[in-house]
Amino acid sequence: MRANNDADFAAWLLQLGNGQLPAVDGNVNTVEIPRNMVCDIANLIDFVYPQQMSLANVDDFARKIILCPRNEDCRQVNRTVLQRVTGAARTYTAIDTVVADDVDEIANYPTEFLNSLEPDGLPPYRLTLVVGSVVMLLRNLDPKIRLCNGTRLLKNGEQLCLVWKH
Repeated sequence: MRANNDADFAAWLLQLGNGQLPAVDGNVNTVEIPRNMVCDIANLIDFVYPQQMSLANVDDFARKIILCPRNEDCRQVNRTVLQRVTGAARTYTAIDTVVADDVDEIANYPTEFLNSLEPDGLPPYRLTLVVGSVVMLLRNLDPKIRLCNGTRLLKNGEQLCLVWKH
């Protein structure tokens, strides 16, 4: 439906979805994406988000999203977009201690190692949020009050406020 204005792109998407595009180098899990459908990540961010974002213009950007195929791409987009949000920043750090019955086991997990981990589904060790930034929940916290996976929250001062459920 979103590709109705671009018949060529819509046709290409249908071919992709139906597995009708030619394989690259005999690998059936690989297709060639036409050059005119590829853009620079900086240009994509400029297209989707305004240069300056704050609580004053939150409606201009809060309902927009860039989907990324890899977590590292997502981190890069998040860092770039967060630099555009004007407001007071606050950095939160995770707990970086190990609890173990065996004291010798703790030595296997140095603090520097724990701080470098970025497991899927969890925020990084050092998470910086800016007043006016949008945060998406990754877990169901309390479905009764609509705090579910995919719910967007807005950093408003020291609080996270429910914006809407997509």
